[in-house]
Amino acid sequence: MVMNVDTMMAIMKVVCMGGKMGNEEIMDRIVDIVICLAVITVIVLKICGVITISWLWLLAPLWIPFGFGVVMAIIFVILYFIESYIKGE
Repeated sequence: MVMNVDTMMAIMKVVCMGGKMGNEEIMDRIVDIVICLAVITVIVLKICGVITISWLWLLAPLWIPFGFGVVMAIIFVILYFIESYIKGE
């Protein structure tokens, strides 16, 4: 049985979100899964002693996006207070 790309994408669309996901959301989800599997693989290699990279950089794909979000939230709060101060509220 040979499936073309459109058929596979339609099946993935139905399986992932009941037909509500577009191609970009599916690709984003696939990228997330691949990154997760890569991190798990590297963690297992670290635990087994195969690689000697530090834990800080080993877990960087997990904490860097979180840290970026925290920094952006702090910047938005600061900008909100600056704008409120300028308007005199």
